[in-house]
Amino acid sequence: MHKYIKDSIALIVYTTIVVILLGVVILGGLYFYCFTEWIGLLIAILIFSIISGYNTALNGIQNAARQRTIVAFHSGFDAWLKILFAVMLMIILGNTVIAVVYGYVLSMLLVFASQLFFFNKVIRNNKEEKSDINWKKKI
Repeated sequence: MHKYIKDSIALIVYTTIVVILLGVVILGGLYFYCFTEWIGLLIAILIFSIISGYNTALNGIQNAARQRTIVAFHSGFDAWLKILFAVMLMIILGNTVIAVVYGYVLSMLLVFASQLFFFNKVIRNNKEEKSDINWKKKI
């Protein structure tokens, strides 16, 4: 499992770098062609895309670890948070697409933090189980 997680993290880092580089190129194009009003939206979309990818990867790992209740919880949690934050930011910032996208970003960040919490719990439990097995083998 350790190599799987290590390789998954490496793949996530590579894809994050690619997304950021593409985003910088597109941001440069928007600035160069004087579409600066779109820059805030693009930054929000880039952040959303990256965190969404992280969430998908963690969902896959947790699904492979047979923690389907946690995956289902995060799916439902994310859906409700998207609605809550989108509406809340539309009330605060006005009825704009940027408000909705930033609401989605906030939702993804909260779900991502929760997924990391449960993911670390799985890793910790996995290490404890391996140490128990190794200890029992020595006896």
